[in-house]
Amino acid sequence: RALLRSALTPVKTAFVTLFADRRSIWLWVAFALYFLSYVPYAYVSKVIGGQASVWQVMPVTSATAFIITVIEFTLIGAVRSRFKDCLSFWREITLSPTSIGAGIACGIISVSTNASYMFAGAALITMLLLTRGSMLISAPINDAIQGRKIRLRTWVGFSLAIIAMLCTVAGAGAPPAAGWVIIGCYAIAYGVNMN
Repeated sequence: RALLRSALTPVKTAFVTLFADRRSIWLWVAFALYFLSYVPYAYVSKVIGGQASVWQVMPVTSATAFIITVIEFTLIGAVRSRFKDCLSFWREITLSPTSIGAGIACGIISVSTNASYMFAGAALITMLLLTRGSMLISAPINDAIQGRKIRLRTWVGFSLAIIAMLCTVAGAGAPPAAGWVIIGCYAIAYGVNMN
């Protein structure tokens, strides 16, 4: 019992620290909203995947994402300026080769995410674990390439992601080649965004 208590002490301290700062509460609210919208999105995408192709769904999801982005950027500008200048965030946006590359990578991420959810050759949870796991695995590798300091907990997450991916493939079976292409596109696009 004492061993369990001592093992959970850092977790308890982390939660107390996170909720002590009022700004971090908004991060938790954002995370909750993200999760609440993500689960139905993944499920509906899988259901639609049996009846439509990713190219039929992408215009709708892209238009929706565009509208939400416009609303989000306008709200960010409004909150930052204390509702005096709603367009202030829009004025900060500049076009550069980096931002164009990141935009293309985001487009590839969007297409490959929808394709992985709608992929009929593997279970939804398999594709979710493999796409997210590939991103978690590539993060410390990208940090090492860029010369950033990598902490022990990052390597622990890296190792757990590899274990989860191996367990997924061992338990549910590997997806067909098309599934690996989708996962590869997703991982490479995320690698571009991380750089």
